[in-house]
Amino acid sequence: AQRSAELESAIRGSRGGLGVGRLTKIGTEIKMDLNFPGEVTSKSIKKLRTSSDCVSEDLAKMGVTGALDDDGVAIFWKRTRFEPTSTAAFQEISKGCGVVRVSLLDKETKKDVVVVAAHLKSGNSEKDSRARATQVARIKTWLQANNMLPNAANAHANAHSNNSSPSDSHPKTTEPCVVLCLDANASPFEPSVKVPDRDSKAGGGKERKEEAGADNTLGRLRGFGLRSCWDADLEKARKSGNPFDPVTVNKIRGPLSDQKAKVGQHSCSVIDYVMYSPQACSQVQFALEPVRVGGSKFNAKALACLIPNMEVPSDHYPVAVDLR
Repeated sequence: AQRSAELESAIRGSRGGLGVGRLTKIGTEIKMDLNFPGEVTSKSIKKLRTSSDCVSEDLAKMGVTGALDDDGVAIFWKRTRFEPTSTAAFQEISKGCGVVRVSLLDKETKKDVVVVAAHLKSGNSEKDSRARATQVARIKTWLQANNMLPNAANAHANAHSNNSSPSDSHPKTTEPCVVLCLDANASPFEPSVKVPDRDSKAGGGKERKEEAGADNTLGRLRGFGLRSCWDADLEKARKSGNPFDPVTVNKIRGPLSDQKAKVGQHSCSVIDYVMYSPQACSQVQFALEPVRVGGSKFNAKALACLIPNMEVPSDHYPVAVDLR
């Protein structure tokens, strides 16, 4: 706890100048004891982070081989409330990166629910945005091929409409409720990019044309016929002129990070989403109130609650939404 307080004090005193050298010096001054056997080096930390032999063996039995993204995705459900109606399916959308899907039956409402989880490529460059666009296109093709997306009629209009509130009445439809949960690694304000005309890896190797026009990651996800859990906040900010203040990440990477280009940068924005089919379900509320420290870069309010910390051991805040 004392070292944590010292680190926070050192960061606050840095006035934003957190390069690799400064962060390394902070760690040395505080004498961080990581309690690892042997010498603690960048190489030894990397080895610990990527030692996933047991997981690799299990995935190999499912036919998933090669380089793996150690962030991973998973879906859990309450067995007393939901019953799986299909075997969970996995699809690789880029090297070492995949998406998982499961169909569930709500025992109380007798409603079918399709849950999808994914983790898209990180990075702020145009190249990274293009890579995410390709990943989103492959997810869409995979879901469409398995009839897992909302019917085309009204879906696009519903997904792009910001007129409905989180407390909308329960939609009347026989379609399954589609819920897509993902770390998109892109804010709602990511610049739009155009994508290649063709994606040869989409849909089991079948060549397909991409949709025309430019869009950002959130816009492409809305093209699934889904709404975002952040739409009400986005609309409120647009109408009021006030900043969009919720965040799902609020961190500063240290010198041992694999993402060297981001060391010392303050990441403070929404990049995690719960998307849902508005004609089959509606958002009641956030089950956990979002952390609201966004709106200005590197502000004191955000610095006061950097993560990971003693209360939030992850580098992301949870996004929990009540749907009905």
